[in-house]
Amino acid sequence: MIQLAQLTPTNLLAEKTKFFESDTYEPRFSYSQNIEPNLIQFYGQPKVKFFNQALKMTQQSFAAQLNPISPLATQTQVFQAVTEACDSLKIPILKVDFSHHYLSQLRLSRSTLYIRTPIQFTLIQLKGKIHHEIETHLLRLLNHTTLSLSPPEENYDFRSTEEGLASLHSYLDQPEVIMRKTFLSYIGCFLAQSLGFRATFTEMVKLGVSPELAWAITTRNKRGLVETEVPGGFTRDCTYLEGAVSVWQWLMSPDHQVKDLYLGRISLNQVIDTKKVLTDFSNPDQLRFPAFIANSAKYLATIAQIGQTNQFAQLVS
Repeated sequence: MIQLAQLTPTNLLAEKTKFFESDTYEPRFSYSQNIEPNLIQFYGQPKVKFFNQALKMTQQSFAAQLNPISPLATQTQVFQAVTEACDSLKIPILKVDFSHHYLSQLRLSRSTLYIRTPIQFTLIQLKGKIHHEIETHLLRLLNHTTLSLSPPEENYDFRSTEEGLASLHSYLDQPEVIMRKTFLSYIGCFLAQSLGFRATFTEMVKLGVSPELAWAITTRNKRGLVETEVPGGFTRDCTYLEGAVSVWQWLMSPDHQVKDLYLGRISLNQVIDTKKVLTDFSNPDQLRFPAFIANSAKYLATIAQIGQTNQFAQLVS
């Protein structure tokens, strides 16, 4: 499976400058190695009904003028928040690397958080990102290692569970729970499959996002292509929304517990088999869980609210 770092264009900043200096230029990306065309479609195609829902909810969120302007987080505040999160979980402090070369606002890889500069998120949004990256992705990885589970197989089921759960957790402590960022990513993914780079960018701007954000969304969904004026691009961003709906539906069952999703980097359909491994594990106290699931009633009520607000029931097959 291709690594995300391999999909980051080596000439990203130069192409960004050319793009914004012209009304017609289509970026031409270079990569550190050849990208097989079939790999960028590894996660399948985004679905029409999810696109329509994402479009409707995004338009509603902009009409309601959600997310009022707040001061953006500083690098010092990011370091402090990450350190506090790691200390509370009793895990080694993560490294934090800032650079304007990164595609994602914030991404965890191994023991390092990679953050794109200039920082474009507030302190309350940073809390959601810590829930996402550290208290979901990282804890699932650590527990996976503790239980000595086999390496996860990268496929749609695994990735949609991994990103779906983390996406839901991004909104646990937010003042507004409309998943605007997740919806925008899905819209960009859907549009990129039938439009070129500039046309996708233009449609994102029409929705009301800033040119900077439109560039970031379009680039994420056009990565893997060299000539970006053609339809297509990397479709991993469809797994965030589709996964959030699937995980939400799973969590709403009284027979399921969120702790089971923290047994490792597993998909929903691997929970039963993984729980069998746990019965033979001598020291379950070694497993780590985030503080926000300690009060299960409060946690499930918040997840239910997120699903209701974002009208997930309309997307359940």
